[in-house]
Amino acid sequence: MAVSTGLYSVALENGLKIKVKAEALKLKPKPKAPSPQVQIKQKPQAKGQMRLDLCGLDTQEALEQAQDFLANALLAGFEEVLIVHGKGKGILRSALREWLKKHPKVLDFSDAPYNLGGSGAQVVKI
Repeated sequence: MAVSTGLYSVALENGLKIKVKAEALKLKPKPKAPSPQVQIKQKPQAKGQMRLDLCGLDTQEALEQAQDFLANALLAGFEEVLIVHGKGKGILRSALREWLKKHPKVLDFSDAPYNLGGSGAQVVKI
């Protein structure tokens, strides 16, 4: 059975839906299954940019939101995200940077480019 060209919407076991090119799909025959099973050959790559704005939050609430945000970004397949903390007195920035240093899934982080917030935001590689 041949797969036609184009994009397919695939529902993953964890409830996420992704779009995958036809050439990345492989039919998995199952004798008793009424419909063919599809196997993805590549890790889903998220498109666009994920951004979290923590401006105005207290430190504890900001870190809780950052934790949820990174968990969702990892599930969605993002490799890089932007966390905006603002400039202010630097309290939130310091707390976030210390937290990111200890996070097991954070590979690297740095101040964002000027057009994305400069020292008021962090680009985080996960």
